[in-house]
Amino acid sequence: MKKSVMKTVAFKGLDATSREEAAEVVGLRSCGNRMEVAGDPAVVTYMAETDRLVGIDVREGRQYYFIVRENAGLVLLGHRADGVFVFDEQALFPVTGNVTGMASAGELTIFGTSEGLKYLHYVSGKYSFLGGEIEMPSFAFGVKSQGVMSLPLQALELSGDYPAWTGSTLTAVDDNRAAGNFRKAVVSMLQSASCRGSRILPMLLRVGLRLWDDSLMWSYEMAAVGQGLWHPDVLREVAADADGNRVVGESVLTAEAWKPSIAIVSSGIGAWKPFVKAVEIYACDVDDSDFEVEIRKEQSQTGSPSCFLRMSATWRDGCRLLSDAAEMGKFRLLTAITDIEAFLQGKISGEGVTEIAAGTWAVDAHLSGAEIAWSPRTAEFSPKVFASAGGYLAAGNLTVKRRLPPHFLSMCDGSRLVEGMASTFVAVTLATPEGEAVVTRSELTERYSEKLTGCVGYPDARAIKMEVIAVAGGKSFRAEIALRPSSSGNFAFAVSTDGFAMPVVDAVAVPESSNVDSRCESALFVAPCSMPMQWQPCEGIGSGSIIAVSPSFRYGSSWTLGRSPLCLFSADGVRLLSFDSRHRFTVATLISRHVAPDGKCICPTAAGLAFADTHGEVCRYEGSKVVSTGIVVENVVGVGYSVRFDEIWVLAADGVVVVDGENKFYRRRMKIENLVNSDAGTILCESSSLLAIEEESERDMEIELRTAQIPTGGLRLKAVVWDAVADNADARFAVYGENGHSCHGELLSRLRLRGKIGAPFVHRVVAPRVRDCRLEIKGV
Repeated sequence: MKKSVMKTVAFKGLDATSREEAAEVVGLRSCGNRMEVAGDPAVVTYMAETDRLVGIDVREGRQYYFIVRENAGLVLLGHRADGVFVFDEQALFPVTGNVTGMASAGELTIFGTSEGLKYLHYVSGKYSFLGGEIEMPSFAFGVKSQGVMSLPLQALELSGDYPAWTGSTLTAVDDNRAAGNFRKAVVSMLQSASCRGSRILPMLLRVGLRLWDDSLMWSYEMAAVGQGLWHPDVLREVAADADGNRVVGESVLTAEAWKPSIAIVSSGIGAWKPFVKAVEIYACDVDDSDFEVEIRKEQSQTGSPSCFLRMSATWRDGCRLLSDAAEMGKFRLLTAITDIEAFLQGKISGEGVTEIAAGTWAVDAHLSGAEIAWSPRTAEFSPKVFASAGGYLAAGNLTVKRRLPPHFLSMCDGSRLVEGMASTFVAVTLATPEGEAVVTRSELTERYSEKLTGCVGYPDARAIKMEVIAVAGGKSFRAEIALRPSSSGNFAFAVSTDGFAMPVVDAVAVPESSNVDSRCESALFVAPCSMPMQWQPCEGIGSGSIIAVSPSFRYGSSWTLGRSPLCLFSADGVRLLSFDSRHRFTVATLISRHVAPDGKCICPTAAGLAFADTHGEVCRYEGSKVVSTGIVVENVVGVGYSVRFDEIWVLAADGVVVVDGENKFYRRRMKIENLVNSDAGTILCESSSLLAIEEESERDMEIELRTAQIPTGGLRLKAVVWDAVADNADARFAVYGENGHSCHGELLSRLRLRGKIGAPFVHRVVAPRVRDCRLEIKGV
């Protein structure tokens, strides 16, 4: 009698070397040396079949679910806490395009849409819609005359010998002395005006918002105010004293002083009122020290001969003074409007502010605080890629919307406003790589002016021309202003010491807007979560289109150490988002050449992140490099992750492939249309059901387990001892034998068990010798 041989066959998950026709595992996960039934994801809630889940916001122990609904826009479906889902059904804002992502930043929840970023404010379980970016206030700036200032000039005795008052110059000693005295008088006059809260020379003005975190957000509008450039000039009579010395008589130096005036054009702010601490107006004086004094002898040409000495001061080119001030962009605080409620109602109050007429206020020109450099804001944009991690937001693959030109009234000389309805148009022409672009802004105003302020600008250095048109009182006014780029490259501008006149024209043609949007597929903007409106560009991306930005929770991720919790996926591979040596964001570090098809195919994991590339190859980024699992899935539509089971879920068109921490995988026969990865984990969308993969239901689960070929070694198979345990099952245990390699083989024996199954149990097999056998379990 031949000796029996017992062979142990371990059931385990599939790996990269497993062929689909050779082995299969469905609904069973590896747990050490055994396999357990993996339950179906639990149902969180239901939504209409036409609804689309776009994001989940986790706050105060609750999970808030946001959907896009036809004819309703973005809707707060409801919230879940302690396993209970409560429907809210709150419509928040209309959506006409796509919602590309969602991120939380403090009390704000931000959505990336095809119409730009949209902000929600969360307070005590309630969301309110704030809109897009903060609308900046707009003002018309002018001057309020403070009358003529005067400064007495004392008599001056000349030391030179002037027997005849001929020629035009004094001796060197007298010239230096007279010029020095006159220079001191001019400086004293300027200082005296400043001490009185007035000015004599022009100044530049800009507006900013002081936000809740004490950061300052600048407006891109600017204006120059003043009464033109002051030219001090005094003609003083020269007489001879008893000793025959020449004495320059007393005189008076005069100048017209003024204070800046402000009128509200648009208060802006709107629903952002709780986030604004103050509206601040900043000023920048022109350089008042760079002037030359000229002393010249003169003599009357009529009547009795008289001798005079003309003293005058001349600043260098006035446009150059304004231009330098605009280029330097160093501003100090003029006044702060802290009563926001009153401001929104059209009233201004603040230190040194006095109402001088209905809707117009004068401001004492006492500048305070340290100099602050004006800095530009990024233009409004719509991101195709939007994510957050490590306290920062990232938006990429952008459609940048060119800024509207300044409001017509914000460019007007506020001292010359005329009451009357006016149709106004401001058009800016830009030279861009895509060709000439024109951005036009039209406003119907109740006031207008035929003269513009002495400084106009646009927040794009590529702007080459500004056309300003006003139609009022049956007349058409038009000014065309050539713009030049600033040295910083942040804006384009033009200046004039006397302002820009708008002469009457016979007819006007309003330029139409064109190329108002610019596609920037390789652009990435980053902002801190503490200030999600102040974006800055990221460098080192190259020319590859940005596909996705994903958080990575790998060990050691830290912004402060220069290590990055954000990975950028572009057309040329995977990059790290980090700081460079100048504390600017950069993504110059390329860590992999794998390319992901889209953001749905990327998901953070407990040790880093996982993704499927364009070939369906499942990869992990853990530690410092990207490693392939070797598992390839066709037609990938999304990747999720279960923290509880440490499993990567790869959604395909024909089901789900689940990869465990040891790169073993099994399949789930589920039809998943969509998934959303968030702080609440991965949520699956199956028809109208929302499923949480971290929770498993008690529903019946279809399973299938088929081993690869098991060589018999020429022995006859007589029995199989199954080690299977179940409380309530309906399963078929089958044995196949085969002598080839093309199919599962021939069924040798099948055993069906129902109800409770206890291990072990013996399955008798009567069959001829076969080269290989397979074992299979199928059922519920």
